[in-house]
Amino acid sequence: MFAEFEYTSLILPLLAYLAARAIAVTIAKRYPGSAPATLVTLGIIATATGLGSAAWAPGGSYWIVADAACGIALFATGSDAGRMQRRSKEELSHNGKRLRRTIAFWIPVVVGILLAVGFGMVYGSGASPVIRTALVLAAALWLSSHSSGPSLIAAAAALALSSTPGTAALKAALVAVALIVALATAGGIARNDGSIGRAIRGIVPALSLGLAWTLRAIGLPWAAAGLITGFAAGLERRLAERGNSTLAAHRPAGSLARRAATESAYALAFIAGFGISVDKLAASVPAIFVIGGAVLASAALRTLISGTRAPYLPAEAAAFAALLAARRAGLVSDAAIAGMAAAFLASMPLSRLGIRAIVDATAQPTIKAIVGVSSKGATFGVLSFAAAVGTPGEAIRVASIAAAEGSTGLGTSDAEEALVRCVATGASAEIRVLPSVVVSASIPDGLVRAALERRADAIILGLGDRTRSAGKKYRTALDGLLTAFPGHIMAVRRAEAFPSARRLVLIAVSGTEESPGFLAALTAAARVWGRPTRSIETLVIGAPASVLVEAAEGLLDERSASTVASWRDVPASLSTQASQNTSFVVFSARPGEKTWNPGYERLPIILDAAFPDSAVALWFLPRPAVEIQEAEDNHQQVPKQSSEGEKTVQSSENRPWPPIIATAWAAGRIMTNMHEAALVDAIRRLTDAVFPNDRGASGRLASEFSAIARKEPIELAPGVLLLHAHARGILLPTVAIGARPAGWPLVALPSSIKITVALVSPEDSGPEIHLEALTQIAAAFRNLGLAEQLLMPPPADPANPTT
Repeated sequence: MFAEFEYTSLILPLLAYLAARAIAVTIAKRYPGSAPATLVTLGIIATATGLGSAAWAPGGSYWIVADAACGIALFATGSDAGRMQRRSKEELSHNGKRLRRTIAFWIPVVVGILLAVGFGMVYGSGASPVIRTALVLAAALWLSSHSSGPSLIAAAAALALSSTPGTAALKAALVAVALIVALATAGGIARNDGSIGRAIRGIVPALSLGLAWTLRAIGLPWAAAGLITGFAAGLERRLAERGNSTLAAHRPAGSLARRAATESAYALAFIAGFGISVDKLAASVPAIFVIGGAVLASAALRTLISGTRAPYLPAEAAAFAALLAARRAGLVSDAAIAGMAAAFLASMPLSRLGIRAIVDATAQPTIKAIVGVSSKGATFGVLSFAAAVGTPGEAIRVASIAAAEGSTGLGTSDAEEALVRCVATGASAEIRVLPSVVVSASIPDGLVRAALERRADAIILGLGDRTRSAGKKYRTALDGLLTAFPGHIMAVRRAEAFPSARRLVLIAVSGTEESPGFLAALTAAARVWGRPTRSIETLVIGAPASVLVEAAEGLLDERSASTVASWRDVPASLSTQASQNTSFVVFSARPGEKTWNPGYERLPIILDAAFPDSAVALWFLPRPAVEIQEAEDNHQQVPKQSSEGEKTVQSSENRPWPPIIATAWAAGRIMTNMHEAALVDAIRRLTDAVFPNDRGASGRLASEFSAIARKEPIELAPGVLLLHAHARGILLPTVAIGARPAGWPLVALPSSIKITVALVSPEDSGPEIHLEALTQIAAAFRNLGLAEQLLMPPPADPANPTT
């Protein structure tokens, strides 16, 4: 019957692929990452049924389709790697981890050599084929699992070295170099949002295709040509995004480009199986088992030696591209592809058995949290949330803040009653609770003191009621915590709904992936939900999704990642994936950080309005480690240039600055080399830093401080002017410090002052709080050399020798 239809040799294989793809996608829902294994197996079955006809035999249409699939799939893999950001300096400097990963990195080479030598001895192959085969097998092993940039580069180099140069290799190489330079130049020009930038971005696909074709003319297989071209195109994209934040925010994660990468990998896996001669496999069963076992052994050794969080399971279709290139060159037989397929099938159950969940649970330390209790007591959900992020079996510490004498708030008896209800709630859920009453002038001060005394990593509190008055009190308390506590701060609503949610969406603000607590928070969120991290869906605000995926080091699935340019785009993005059984975790920046935006405060309101029954956790991660560039001799830190030209000094990790000084540094309230020649102007700059959102309060305080400086100045140390007061509008003692080497003259003092310290405490705080802050500041000047550091001359700017 099929003879009556046209193009049956093309249509039947296409129909077979579409049916196989549907089956693979269905199975992948139960066994994540199993689609390539399913497709290559179904491709072999399709060949056995006779769908492959003579037109698909080697030399026919098969190799045209196979080469196209190899080139496109490897181009997508290389492009993703080229766009990725580099790993952090902290990770690279970890010598023990780097040594283990280096050893694990070369495992594919060792396994490839053993396989090539073994089969070479059996079949009597010469030295050259054995070496080329070892290189191809090593490349296939590197490509078989989720690979880093170095692995992909090594795979490309191995494939290139295993190839035979073409007749015009030298001329083609020169053209290839020219095209790579053209791509790099295009990346620089494409930063421009104007017509020239758009025009340059439009010719990048043509340059990429020309580069791939030229690399093939050199003699490289299409797999290597596609991988190298993908790297070049990805680097071009990175160069373009580096100077164009809008372009970076619209990187196509989860869009057409990501879809094309997935589909090309699916097609490659099916084609690899579709080209196998089933008749020849019966005589190659021992070789299939040897190769399959070697692939699994290589993956196991790499996982054990490297200590990586995500195991190197063979699950990436790119491996078949290397084997197809080797098969076309006569270096391997169908048994190699079948053996790789067998290894893929054997690794399928591991994803279902929860190996990633086990790795997730043990890879990061737990988070020791303290729960802030309101007058109503802590709910079961909040206590369960704290138990999930902490060490299993450990008691949960809760604190209720009683108002100090003369302050408004809970009385001691009311705080004790709230803790009694909290202990009862914990007992009913078999959660051990350790309660404590803290007497303090404010809730933030009490919670921070309790957390620091108990060495807690995090503070957890409820996200607040929907009433206006309660919401204002919650916002006031949260602002105070964000200013004073540097660790994790989590505000949760309906936390009891997390375990029952079908989906967990992580909304991450750009820059939160740089926090030292990012991985701990990510794995803790997965424990709260009760599922592996790779099941979490991610939405990144203001940055490419790949930045978050790379920072997660294999804990997140890039296929479930997407991005939006602004917080305003979040509602539209969420509306397309609305579900009544979805929970949300929001990784947000803190006020004062460079990536913070006032609109981020609306995210919980947006989620509450769109998903009123969903669990929401607003999660503020620990502040990113301060970037320090040490001088070769004296290890001094380089000041950071502010928008007005002053230098904002960055705190040194090696100096134990008091908390009030460390907080001022992190918030950018310590400035050196101030330009203001008049002290009154410098004072206004400092009060603006204390009250960044209240010009009126800043102006009144500046007038008060200016009068004090003229009439009754206080020198904290020689050349250091102290200005201190109590004021409304702040929750905790706040300091701003300005320095000017040229100094500011004061009639009331015999010599000019060079440093001005502005200390402001809450109006209703007691004298002990104000004096404690002053003691910390005095200790920094007296014992830690703060004055010398503030007056240190700025380093010379190579770009401007006159400065």
